[in-house]
Amino acid sequence: MPTSIEQTITSFNVKKEELPIVYAPIERPDILTSTTYKIKSLDQAFYISISDIEIEGKLYPYEIFVNTKSVNHMAYLTAITRLVSAFFRTRYPYEFIAEELKQIHDAKDGNYFKRGMNFPSLIAEIGYILGKHFQDLNSRNSMKKDIAQD
Repeated sequence: MPTSIEQTITSFNVKKEELPIVYAPIERPDILTSTTYKIKSLDQAFYISISDIEIEGKLYPYEIFVNTKSVNHMAYLTAITRLVSAFFRTRYPYEFIAEELKQIHDAKDGNYFKRGMNFPSLIAEIGYILGKHFQDLNSRNSMKKDIAQD
């Protein structure tokens, strides 16, 4: 219900909402270091390349690519790699992406054993690889930090 104002308004304040910090995407340098992992399924191979960027002495994932001769999976693999790469470039915390991908189940391609583990889908195995890559980055960043302190 509106309130009636009987006096003249002499001043006012506008309350500003606190907006989340938005990171500007990182521009791609000409050269990035990359690690490539191989996934071998029953009838095809997939190569996952993850490129890292160094910012202020710390390594971050920058982009991911999946290469294969199989055309069956290319549409959704391309979509996922573009989305994940775009997210990496924002510098938001990225570790949860691996856990989310590991939860994806595929009734057609799932339930096969690799590395002594059961992966419910190809995407879940990519999530596992991302998780291992993130652990490696954290280790390398810790080693750089220790070396810098010595």
